[in-house]
Amino acid sequence: MTPRLITLDEARRRFQVPWSLQHIRDRVSHRPGFPKPHPHSKRPKLYLETDLERFFTNVEEEQ
Repeated sequence: MTPRLITLDEARRRFQVPWSLQHIRDRVSHRPGFPKPHPHSKRPKLYLETDLERFFTNVEEEQ
């Protein structure tokens, strides 16, 4: 089964991330371990669903 490609906004809704999209773009995406966008995606950037899920479930605690 191939992992799906999703946008940050989809991931935010699906994994109930408490931050705004702007906050994720400005602050969270610079953290070490944040997934790289899929190389073939242009706009909007697409990420592997499994990578985003792993990242967001690991940082949820810190609000």
